[in-house]
Amino acid sequence: MPYNTYENFTTFLTIFLYIIESIFMSEIIENLKSELEKNQPFTIKIKVVAKAKQNGIEFFTDEIIKVKINKPAVDGKANKAIIDYFSNLLNLPKTNITITRGEKSSLKDLRIIPKSRII
Repeated sequence: MPYNTYENFTTFLTIFLYIIESIFMSEIIENLKSELEKNQPFTIKIKVVAKAKQNGIEFFTDEIIKVKINKPAVDGKANKAIIDYFSNLLNLPKTNITITRGEKSSLKDLRIIPKSRII
């Protein structure tokens, strides 16, 4: 079998990007959990990419988190998937996560309330 430098480089690059994305995703999750530990409601800004291959989060800007959702932005399906995703990610009830701005936009504000703040 001939040695194919292009294929090897492509494979290396794919693995490298996957590792970098995983590191950033872990950092974002830790930052969100750190906010939860403050026991105060907080708001995050997200940029949604609907109909992605799989759900995930990554950095977009210093103030906005890019959220990939595998549901289409039709009939509120992506919005519901966002709530479900963050509920599972942060181990919170779905009622503790609301979209406060951007219901019909790819730029949204999410209000997150820690469990201990439920009355």
